[in-house]
Amino acid sequence: MQLTLQTINFQKFEALENFVNSLAQKRFGKLDFVQSINVYIKKTNDPIVPWVSELELRPVKGAPIFAESQSANYLSAFSQSVNRMQRQVEKYKGKHFQNRA
Repeated sequence: MQLTLQTINFQKFEALENFVNSLAQKRFGKLDFVQSINVYIKKTNDPIVPWVSELELRPVKGAPIFAESQSANYLSAFSQSVNRMQRQVEKYKGKHFQNRA
């Protein structure tokens, strides 16, 4: 699994990279059908919810899966988008792998 982290409107730092990598490996590292995950963390000009986190999971076969979340903190925005992605991955596994022995 290939993981790409891109930050928009702020500089990424090592602690953020380590957090993103560890949480993505923990949640999606054991899945055989995942080819790559792209993570985008953006800082917006909105004073109420200034952080947006977007995840794009690309399976080996099929269409990519997207999840997005907004929050007042970049860590909670990323965690919420990972939770949303986890629900979509469970649906994907149910549709594509339910009749396998």
